Amino acid sequence: MQVIEPSRSAWASPVVIVARKNGKARFCVDYRRINNITKKDAYLLPRMEDCLDSLGDAILFTSLDCKAGYWQVSLRKAEQEKTAFKKHCGTYHWLSMPFGLTNAPATFQPALDIIL
Repeated sequence: MQVIEPSRSAWASPVVIVARKNGKARFCVDYRRINNITKKDAYLLPRMEDCLDSLGDAILFTSLDCKAGYWQVSLRKAEQEKTAFKKHCGTYHWLSMPFGLTNAPATFQPALDIIL
């Protein structure tokens, strides 16, 4: 699955490498500048009581791992250029929703609500 492609975008955020708790390196894009000028979306999380009520008399349950869930949400072509980041070998942008954008949670949660 391809998640990035080369970009000629005028938007470009820097890449930072962050150490995880286990000492391994983690690739991150610093979207603070674009987040500062982004109009914020809001989406309320569902009430826990409503979630529990929706289970009804169910006796079989499972869990859902959304570790890479954002990458399952495609970006519109016009929005991809805003996710551009610079590396030493060129500029790239995401084809799916990256972590770190201010409206990513408010976009992901309704998608998850529809799926579930």
